[in-house]
Amino acid sequence: MRFSLLLLFPILLLTGLAACNLDVEQVPDRYEYLILPDQSIVATPDTTYGGTTGTPDSWNYELEDGDTHVALYIFETQGEPTAIDDEVFLQFFFEFDPVPNSFILQDSVLWNARCMLDIDCYCPPIVYRIDSGKIIGTKLDEDSWHFDIDVQYFPNPADRTLSVPLQVSEDFHVIK
Repeated sequence: MRFSLLLLFPILLLTGLAACNLDVEQVPDRYEYLILPDQSIVATPDTTYGGTTGTPDSWNYELEDGDTHVALYIFETQGEPTAIDDEVFLQFFFEFDPVPNSFILQDSVLWNARCMLDIDCYCPPIVYRIDSGKIIGTKLDEDSWHFDIDVQYFPNPADRTLSVPLQVSEDFHVIK
């Protein structure tokens, strides 16, 4: 009798779940393309995560008044409504000189522009410095730039054979 109840329980459970109306609202993903004028990025190594390659695996950063602009791409998703721990909040940002009408930042120059990727998910938050790829910026008007971003980050800085791409081609607008 006990054995038959154990077999019957999963069937009853699945039937009951199928009969339920799981009215879970899907929250749309959020994308923002911003320019923070007259700012600069201060980056310091985050010793919390160590530095297996002689460079930190993660970074701390803050914005301060400066003579550059900071481009900021934000992506946020709540994931699947019925899944646990699949939420992601991503911020990608870099400094640029607003004076020329166009520019290219590529590979090691990305490091000097403090190009960074901040990822918060169900895992510990980590901030990557980006030093691989290309960003092309074109000024549209005083308050808008178009950026073509094609960069890679390395989840394990000690092993640069595995890279993850980030590609964005959008108009960014100055926050006033």
